[in-house]
Amino acid sequence: MKLTLKNVFLSVGMLAFAFMLFTSKAEASTCVLATGAHNWNDTAAWTGCGVTNLPATGDSISIPGGGVVTVNVDTPVVNDITISNASAGGATGITIGGSFTLSAASISMAVPVAVGVSTVDVAGGTLALTGNLTIMGGAGASQASVVTVAGGNINVTGNISFTGGTSAAQSQLTSTGASHIAIGGNLTGDGTFTCGTTGTLTFNGSGAQAIPVYAYRNLAVSKSAGTATLATGVVGIAGTLTVTAGTLDLAASTPTVTGATSVTGTLSISGANTKTFNGPVTVNALGTLSESVATALVFGDNLTIAATGTMTENGAATFSVVGDFVKNGTYTASSGVHTFSGTGKIISGTALVTIPSVSITGTIANMNNVGLTVPTLLTIATTKTLTNTTVVTAPVSLTGAGGFINSATGTVKLAGIFDVTTFDVSAAGNTVEYNAAGDQTPRAMTYSNLTLSNSGNKTVTTLTIAGDLNINNAAVALLSNGTSSTSNRLLLGGTLMRSGVWGSTNAVGGVYSDNTYFVTANTGKLTVTTGRKIVYAGDINPGTPTTTTTTTSNGTTTTTTTTPGLIITAVTPPAVTPTTATISGCDGRTSGFSTVTGQSCSGSTTTVTTTVPVMIPGCNNGTTGFSTATGVSCANNGASVTTSTTYNFGAVTLKNGSKGAAVVQLQKFLNKFLKLGLAEDGKLGPKTIAVIKQWQKDHGLVADGLVGAKTKAMMNAEAENN
Repeated sequence: MKLTLKNVFLSVGMLAFAFMLFTSKAEASTCVLATGAHNWNDTAAWTGCGVTNLPATGDSISIPGGGVVTVNVDTPVVNDITISNASAGGATGITIGGSFTLSAASISMAVPVAVGVSTVDVAGGTLALTGNLTIMGGAGASQASVVTVAGGNINVTGNISFTGGTSAAQSQLTSTGASHIAIGGNLTGDGTFTCGTTGTLTFNGSGAQAIPVYAYRNLAVSKSAGTATLATGVVGIAGTLTVTAGTLDLAASTPTVTGATSVTGTLSISGANTKTFNGPVTVNALGTLSESVATALVFGDNLTIAATGTMTENGAATFSVVGDFVKNGTYTASSGVHTFSGTGKIISGTALVTIPSVSITGTIANMNNVGLTVPTLLTIATTKTLTNTTVVTAPVSLTGAGGFINSATGTVKLAGIFDVTTFDVSAAGNTVEYNAAGDQTPRAMTYSNLTLSNSGNKTVTTLTIAGDLNINNAAVALLSNGTSSTSNRLLLGGTLMRSGVWGSTNAVGGVYSDNTYFVTANTGKLTVTTGRKIVYAGDINPGTPTTTTTTTSNGTTTTTTTTPGLIITAVTPPAVTPTTATISGCDGRTSGFSTVTGQSCSGSTTTVTTTVPVMIPGCNNGTTGFSTATGVSCANNGASVTTSTTYNFGAVTLKNGSKGAAVVQLQKFLNKFLKLGLAEDGKLGPKTIAVIKQWQKDHGLVADGLVGAKTKAMMNAEAENN
């Protein structure tokens, strides 16, 4: 193109026009709404907006009195919006139609001057502000600013503030339907906040937030950082309380939550005044409910601590729950009284519940998988009950005018004061354990199973035990003088004992004595109806036994006999040649009597040494690895075990009044296998005869007290097998 003066002027003009056009779009404008009702995308509604005559990104918006705009499109992110009812009066403000979104930095509803109402009606749409929402009331009763949302959303990153006005009604925020209001800053001022039946207010800022005293419907906290703190005062939450993330501190407020409370973040309590939760409360996985100040906690429904959830109380804080208490996570109870007052409610979960002080004022069942431990005080009120199906441990006190019921699967462990009025342990299979580290007196009554453990004298008067009596550790049964108790079975130190009459060596009518587990000085006795029996090959077992016989390649025969409640294995060794032991004074004779000791020479072969290869079931003749039947090592499979018996009972029948070396051998046998503590003086008296009769009865022999050939053979057989 040929450069001419005309062309130069033309080029400069085009550049100037382009610059004007560019600057008109790049510089933010202030768009002013005309009076009357308009749509947002109506170019005739706005002045001062730039070349498009519509609000653009970054533009400021001014809505004067008498102007109303309906958002009928998703707007660009404009700057500040000012609503000013300064002169015209009447309706002034914004309505967000349909599901559209109005995006802005902030909205300031200036102090109304003329009579009328400034409004922001979100309806079912969305108002998204990156800054603040300021709601200013006027000087007169009819000069108000009102923000409403009906099923839509208001998301404010900054604060929502009520300012000005002579009454709270002149600045209002009203939520109806399933609306949601989210605040990243604070809700401040003295305006009116009204939340409908299904609306939710969420505090979701990343810093500290203040939650004022209002009547809320559903209140939620979901914060990436910082703490939202509820102000001091009476706060009603008619719906739910949800802490999804971050921390909500109830501080010194006095809240009442009517609906459910769900904690996945942290719900902290740093101030006094009662906290009431009438709906169910759940501390979810990784959630925390924690007191740093002793505060009364009232739960009107179920309280659940999920696995990995944590609940921690402080000091002597009190706790009451009307519903179920489920503990699967971590729970640290205060020293204050914990009251369970519901009807037909349960204490359950998979983790042990430990509460220092428990008051039962309802009908409660402990069904916790691990148990309930009450280290200080367990009280049951009049007409109320605690039913135990697992384990209840009361090391200090179980008291009250109510009732404790131990079900068939329950175990109750008592170590302290025990004066509860009703103590029902009649269910077959349940266990009562007196386990104080010191003296105790079990209540005189009928038990299913009774355990005496730990240490000290356990004073027994007259007891009936339908199942087992276990005496363990360093505990000692003190059978009161002149008393008689009964038990189906007796276990001393975990070992099942024989049937018969038991007690100390001073027991009146006692057949079996044990001065380790029975106080020596007392004369009371315990009659045991069922005891252990040693089963030998060829014996006939009582009841209906099931017998399985296995013969290994080396000739060892293993007989496994199962009787009701008892499994005994007897090993029959292969035939061996006995090794004789010469009796001094018999000179090789097997008849007549010793010229030295006077004992029968027929017993000169009574010392037998037997080598038996012991085969471990499940090892299949191998000596490596572990048994497939029992899991024990196979290293000693097939190893030889040498057993010997050296009881020479002589050739004559021993009876009351017998004397001599054969009686000494008999006394040695009885002391070793029955732990009688007899003086081995070679004198056979009536007490020993009573023991022998019981032993004969236990072993299927005629209980005549005469130690003849059959009894001697059976005794030596028992010695060989033990």
